Amino acid sequence: MPPKRPSSARRNINQETFSPAVSCARLRNIQAVLKGGAAGNAKSPDAIICILGIDSRYNDGTDELVNYLLFGFFDLRKDEIESCGYPQETIDDLIFLIKKDSVHVYCNPVNYLYLLPYIAHWRNLRIHCMTEAEFDDEEAAEEFKIYSFIEMVKDCPTIGIPFSARGHPHPFDPFTVEKWPIVQAFALEGFGGGGFFTMKHEVVDLSEEVHHMYSVIDAVNLELLVTEHVPLFERQWRSMLANIDIEYPSGLGKLVESVILEPLKSYYNHGHVSPMEGEINIKQPFVLFGTTSGKKRLQAARKSSIEHNTVLSDAGIDGSHPTHMVCQAVSPRGPVTCSRTYFFSSGHIPYPVSGGAGDLMREKTDLSIMNRMYVEAINAVMAAIQTYAKTLSVQKAEKLVMETFKKGCETHKLPINSAFFTSREHVEFTVEAVDMHGQQLTLKEGQSLPFIKVAQLSVYDIPSHEHSGKTLGSIVFSETFQESRLKIIHPDESLTMDSQFLILTDHIPRYVSWAGSETDIQLSQGVKDFIKNSGESNYGKILINGESALMVGNKQLCVPDEGKIFIYENGLVFLHSRFGPIVLPKTHMEKIQLYDGDSPSVVAMIIITYKGSFWQWLPMQCQDREHTMIFSLTPRTKGYRAFYSEVLSLWQKTSEEPKLVMLEELPEKHSALHNHLQTSYMVTDPLPSKRITPMMKAKALLGNLTNFLDHMTVTSVGNKSVPFLELPAILNQPFDSGNFADEIIITIISGIPGSHKENLCTTLTNLAKEQSRWVTLKPPMDYVDDFTADSLQSSLSTIVAANRKRGTRASSSSRMKQRVLVVTPGFTDVLEVVQAIACHPDSDVSKVLKIGAVTACIDPLNCFMTHRYTFPKLLEHCADGWVNNILMTSSTDVKNTDLSAIQQLLRSVNANVAFMLANHGEVTRSTDIDLIMSETAFTDAAMIRQRYLSCPQWSLGGFDSGTMMPQIMEVCLRFNPPLERYRLQNKLRALKSSLVAKYPFSGNIYHVRGKVRFADSGLKATEFRFTTQSGYVLMTQAEVQPTPPPPPPSQQAANGPSPPGPQSGANFVVFTGIELDESQLKDWLRACAKQKPQRKIHRTKENLTKQELKNLHTKHHLDPLPEGWFYNGLQYVSMAGEKTSSHPGIDKFIQEYLDEANQQVDKYNQRIDEQTFVDLFGE
Repeated sequence: MPPKRPSSARRNINQETFSPAVSCARLRNIQAVLKGGAAGNAKSPDAIICILGIDSRYNDGTDELVNYLLFGFFDLRKDEIESCGYPQETIDDLIFLIKKDSVHVYCNPVNYLYLLPYIAHWRNLRIHCMTEAEFDDEEAAEEFKIYSFIEMVKDCPTIGIPFSARGHPHPFDPFTVEKWPIVQAFALEGFGGGGFFTMKHEVVDLSEEVHHMYSVIDAVNLELLVTEHVPLFERQWRSMLANIDIEYPSGLGKLVESVILEPLKSYYNHGHVSPMEGEINIKQPFVLFGTTSGKKRLQAARKSSIEHNTVLSDAGIDGSHPTHMVCQAVSPRGPVTCSRTYFFSSGHIPYPVSGGAGDLMREKTDLSIMNRMYVEAINAVMAAIQTYAKTLSVQKAEKLVMETFKKGCETHKLPINSAFFTSREHVEFTVEAVDMHGQQLTLKEGQSLPFIKVAQLSVYDIPSHEHSGKTLGSIVFSETFQESRLKIIHPDESLTMDSQFLILTDHIPRYVSWAGSETDIQLSQGVKDFIKNSGESNYGKILINGESALMVGNKQLCVPDEGKIFIYENGLVFLHSRFGPIVLPKTHMEKIQLYDGDSPSVVAMIIITYKGSFWQWLPMQCQDREHTMIFSLTPRTKGYRAFYSEVLSLWQKTSEEPKLVMLEELPEKHSALHNHLQTSYMVTDPLPSKRITPMMKAKALLGNLTNFLDHMTVTSVGNKSVPFLELPAILNQPFDSGNFADEIIITIISGIPGSHKENLCTTLTNLAKEQSRWVTLKPPMDYVDDFTADSLQSSLSTIVAANRKRGTRASSSSRMKQRVLVVTPGFTDVLEVVQAIACHPDSDVSKVLKIGAVTACIDPLNCFMTHRYTFPKLLEHCADGWVNNILMTSSTDVKNTDLSAIQQLLRSVNANVAFMLANHGEVTRSTDIDLIMSETAFTDAAMIRQRYLSCPQWSLGGFDSGTMMPQIMEVCLRFNPPLERYRLQNKLRALKSSLVAKYPFSGNIYHVRGKVRFADSGLKATEFRFTTQSGYVLMTQAEVQPTPPPPPPSQQAANGPSPPGPQSGANFVVFTGIELDESQLKDWLRACAKQKPQRKIHRTKENLTKQELKNLHTKHHLDPLPEGWFYNGLQYVSMAGEKTSSHPGIDKFIQEYLDEANQQVDKYNQRIDEQTFVDLFGE
């Protein structure tokens, strides 16, 4: 069975957040460490090389870097690769050479298909890959690899190699690299390497420089955290809570720290089974009860493993019930850390079921002090994270924490000396940065680091109010978060900051309490007895009897908690397994609202607003500043059905206030919570046909993950500032591109020489609609200079000025819309053209210029210089976000193999582009014309976002498109004499056979164009274009230009007018190729002109042909014979006995013949000498 052909489809990539933008950003991160890069210096290498498989003796450092750039390709798709049937050596047959602004990739036809979705969008990508037919020859394939390797490293004096993988350093020795098979082949004779690799190139180890890049947080690394690290982390946390829940019914007094800690400790230890060199474990998981959580023991538990053998009953003051525990979980070799303080008493008194209760007069207790202090600590840390995300200042965050914490505690009049809240000995706040492996990094003030942060507040040795002189222990709270900051440039050039942050540990409950004290148990039991025995009570008839529901009180303190809800005619009871019951009579309700989205598949949200005085009857985590409690009922559950059948109608029609009110729209403050609940429902109870992905589950847990991902993706790829007007589109928010009524619409046509872009331009201008005024900006045929933004901007300024001048004279009804058609010259990157238009220095001009659509012309027969090595900038012409349409200008047969090959490549480059077919650029379908001439396609929100993601800072003119490799030059030769049509055509057709297939392609001519006169056309000029790879030639009559009369015949040369005079240089030919020699090009053109006749030489007897001699003999054999000669019928015989077969006077006849022939030669030579022949270039 033959091996399975691999698929290059984007859907096979495992990561949901993978995008070309993230891929290009990772590449730029690595390029930054090279010479000339943002993190490089004068001693940095010129390139990084990664060789995989047997050719590098399976070096793990290069494998790690390639895996980073390919998003774990060799790890995540291992099973798929093995099942395809190809040997591992074929899949590993891969070489990357990364330069500052380009990338060379050697691969084979098999892994080429795997790689395309990962690399096709890289800028200035050069792919060295044979076709499938060529690869079948093993010897040729090996030679091609060696040639490719030598070509890739050319012009790189210093080459870096990531020799060691992270945590597994190896001593670096260049001679070890010299032993790699492909490196040894560099020195083989006949390949052009020129000696040993390490003698021609300086090889350096670049392992440390690239290792820290692997931890830079981008969308895919964040996805890895929220889909793998965080869920596993939460699972262990839930296991820790479950250990307490198991012991709770029988009493909490026998709990031991080690038992509670066991899930967190095992999770941590298991991840550190395999040691890694240089790893510093600076954090440890811990669980500390009550008074044993003092500063000294707490700090010791953080840094090293200590004994956790405290029994809960021994952790209180003087044998009293302990108030709390502090706990911390640490992900092994991961950045996620979380600390919490939980309480062993709920501390709340349920509203009496008998009713009629007044205000509670509570005294301050140790528990209430700890509760309040912990809540204020949470508030302070959350405020600090928000401040840090905006300012990147640890000092400002710390100052805010101290102020917020102190103010909150003093507001609630905690009986603790105010000096305690500002003491650095008792209150400690830190913000730390960690890499993806949990190793701490230096966090500089005001500096943005693209790594995970941990914010932690510790309050040590809190004094007891009930036991003077003693301490209750400490409280700890920490969150793991990531921030994203973006500068916004407003139209008046002012700057503002837009920031967001994501708390990775947001779904870890911030506040948990167990009703574990004797008082708690008695109060809970009283409510349970009421529920069990209640019939007709002062709460009325029971409507819902203990069905499952979710409850949310204070959104910042707790996650949606599941419990049993009991709904009566005049109130409700919510029974929670940990903190006990909540009793809420209708007499204490101000509003009851219901939102169900008017759909049975939407989570029903019951929003109850209670009276301000009722907070005292609620647990701490349910006390909300807005006095709301939210209950949610999941569709298709008994509780959901019972509510609609029993409760809804009764509460709506009741004569007593409050009545239940149906909400058509959910208040904005509750929308995030409802989205979270709805997503969670869809994840846990999906439709049979719907596939639930890990990312969907993550979004269900982290409510703002989607918005943060959109924001962070923009900043993580390198955007530091973006324009305000395009901000909604950049952040994936609703966007209005504006009104185009008064703007000048620009249509851009791009393509390399030979792509038929000129034909498309002609077609479009011939189809121009009457209601538009057209201006075409395209380079003249003899233009050979590089693209300059100044020239285009100057032309646009002139067009705008002329349009405004016409606009002042014309009425609004007769005013025609101005449109501009721009054809890019040569191999110009379309990014440079767009950047020149968008960054026009005159703001008055810039604001009226709008790009409507960009169309790239691609000739499938003129895409590859050799094998799969594309022409420079061809892939950039098709980049996502920069081009709306790709027009295939040849091989338009749908089943054409050339068309299929290039479409597969370009679809990997840009999955969102529209493909169209138009032979030689002659568009005929109206739908295609509408796409090309669209006025809004380029300003589509998705296009705008993709431009900022793929090329950060482009709108400020700050993105460099990179150099063109290999360097292609254009040479324009001017001359006056006409050419011979057939000679030129023959020379053009012969160009393809003369192409050099190996780098550096010196002397190759890929395109020829010009305007010439042919000898058979008089003074009529002909424009022609010829593409070498496709063999396509187009000759058309040039537009008639007024010309002076030619000189009289007496002053003309035989091969055309002489160089002097007004016609000098009327013809020109432009050659496009690599390392072209002008003198050779001139000789090539000379061969296309009428050749100067050569002078004939005099005839002699020696150069007469046998036929001529025979003809002379036949002519004269009957002439009279000299005296003494006679003919005997066979031979001529003399009287002296001589015999001959020739006439005796043959020498005379020959001489007469030669004299006559030489007279003709002399006349011919005289005519030649009298004519004036000039060199084509006057040389």
